Amino acid sequence: KTALGISPLVSQLIAAGDCSVLIIDLKGDDQTLFDLLQVGARQVSGESTESTTDSADWSFPFRYFSSVPGVASHGFNPFLQRGFTSLTDLEQTDLISVAMGLQYGTDYGRKFFGDANFHLLLAAIKSGAHPESFAELAEVLKDARNLGVDRETLKAASNIVTSVGRLGQVTPLNFTPHDGQHPGSHIDLMDLFQRPQALFCSLPAATGSVVNSEIARLILFSLINAAQKAEK
Repeated sequence: KTALGISPLVSQLIAAGDCSVLIIDLKGDDQTLFDLLQVGARQVSGESTESTTDSADWSFPFRYFSSVPGVASHGFNPFLQRGFTSLTDLEQTDLISVAMGLQYGTDYGRKFFGDANFHLLLAAIKSGAHPESFAELAEVLKDARNLGVDRETLKAASNIVTSVGRLGQVTPLNFTPHDGQHPGSHIDLMDLFQRPQALFCSLPAATGSVVNSEIARLILFSLINAAQKAEK
């Protein structure tokens, strides 16, 4: 499928230079698509293989995200997406809780625990701390008793605390302006709808099936939100 279907299509799309291409790799056992995007973006940009310019600054930018510790990565912070920052606190809570799989359905028992996750997350987002990443949100949730949430809800919402803490450990997912990163290294999904570019996301299940499935859903939900908010 990769060699006969996906690769030729990706090559043609990039060569045209008039659209963005996003690949989310959940296997991570083949470098082919990464190399295809990188080489294609370099050729369209007219960059030589000896160029030391960050690929995010190419005329046809190429950015890449990886959740694997120690692997080079640009930053993807769901909290700093332009589409996300324009949402209300309630909408932000809904997007994050659904993307993280923390809404369990409408049955009585499932809804109770899903609502508890939602209520605690909303209280944290609305807090004066104004978290800008999962790492900062995890710090807010450490003092959850100060968020004005009743004890029963705190006990029922243990999953949100665990999930946020897990995502808070993924460094490229938590880049903020305070980290001194190169401005172009920040992935804003709305850019894909406003300027042709290539984005590769490596989320191999073998290195963390739970956290990588959560990140993949965050990317997809953020992409949908960006598409809805992008200027036409």
